Amino acid sequence: MPVGPTSIAAIFFDFDGVLVDSEPLHYRCWMEAVRSHGGYMDWPEYNQNLTGQTDRSAAETLLTPTGIDVTEQLIKTVSLAKRNAFQKALLSELSVAKEVSLWINNNIYNLYLGVVSSSCSSEVVPLLRKAKIHDRLDVLVFGDHVKQHKPNPEPYLTALARVNALASTPISASQCVVIEDSAPGIAAGEAAGMVTKAVRGPYEVVATLGMALSGARR
Repeated sequence: MPVGPTSIAAIFFDFDGVLVDSEPLHYRCWMEAVRSHGGYMDWPEYNQNLTGQTDRSAAETLLTPTGIDVTEQLIKTVSLAKRNAFQKALLSELSVAKEVSLWINNNIYNLYLGVVSSSCSSEVVPLLRKAKIHDRLDVLVFGDHVKQHKPNPEPYLTALARVNALASTPISASQCVVIEDSAPGIAAGEAAGMVTKAVRGPYEVVATLGMALSGARR
């Protein structure tokens, strides 16, 4: 059983924008994928409205204003093009923030740790392995592991169920801390009944964890 604050047993991290400053690359790859179909959105609007959205939702939002027939096949084609572009660039352009990797590797309170992301595993696992933290994580929940995506609480409740499958004594939602950067993610964590902390990027994660776990003793 983890040895941490009395009320905290698990930390669940979102991935994009929390462990990795990946949203600019996601944006660039989306613009490449929709350009030939007449799609475009400037960065401020994308950052405000599409951060934390699923690929399907993002594709539909970007294509609808073009006036073309947004079929399921077109959404799949554009989403695949975006995903392929992102996967081609991710290892050379992205890294998990070093201070966050260090925190996870040390895990001084011996808490259960997990990543809960709407992204597919192929966009996340390579970077977790690159940072040498993949094997330090107890649970991984990706977009294809759930039926309902953020802001629905299912992703975080799935993570909790998986942690409880490992735990010797039951862990409640109120004993879990969620670290999120997007409105859908924050809503999902809160709907799951978890202690939900918002950050503006990876540079705020360690300090936010420190505040959430203040008063803890090993």
